[in-house]
Amino acid sequence: KEVHNALNQCRKELGWAIGLSVSSTKQNEVLRCAMGIDVEGCKLFDSVQCTYNMLEQKPGEALLEAHNAGM
Repeated sequence: KEVHNALNQCRKELGWAIGLSVSSTKQNEVLRCAMGIDVEGCKLFDSVQCTYNMLEQKPGEALLEAHNAGM
């Protein structure tokens, strides 16, 4: 929570965009969890970088959800 608040403060004061980079066997779960993080009524993450290729397509639905949510 403390880190979330600090990142949000950097966004407000410095104009940062906050990104998330995920690469694991559970990256779809991590991405969905991250999409639910709110700080002061705003989503914390603005963008996501995720492993997706011919061999790793598991996060496809979660990436589409993130895209549709504006990430």
